[in-house]
Amino acid sequence: MNRNSRKAFTLIEVIISSMIFFIVSVGFSAGIIAALKTHAMSAQHYRGTCIARNQLQHARTLAFDAVRQLQTNIWVDEQGYRTPVTNNGSFYLCTTVNYPSNMIDTVEVVARVYFPQPGGKMSHQPIDLRTMINRRW
Repeated sequence: MNRNSRKAFTLIEVIISSMIFFIVSVGFSAGIIAALKTHAMSAQHYRGTCIARNQLQHARTLAFDAVRQLQTNIWVDEQGYRTPVTNNGSFYLCTTVNYPSNMIDTVEVVARVYFPQPGGKMSHQPIDLRTMINRRW
């Protein structure tokens, strides 16, 4: 049998195809890791937005004179309940009540939420939601 008539892969062909497969696999792995980090961060951002919305909804249910008591700087969990001071899975809720200068019977309630990011750090840019509440006669 002739040596050239054999149908098989040479060692060099196997090494080259293995290297190509490795390079493509690394690329896909990097893409999957980036997608998982983005998903985790967007999930935390969504939870933080829900906490801020719930705080503003709570402000709308209070009597006008009681809204001032909502001013807080507290650590909360995913459900918005007060939690011990820790950066692990906790959100930082800062609620301020402002009185616009030209509006006597109106307050502005601002809910800012800092949320945890992958790697244990807190977000640099908070979720910032606002609402205006008028005194009802």
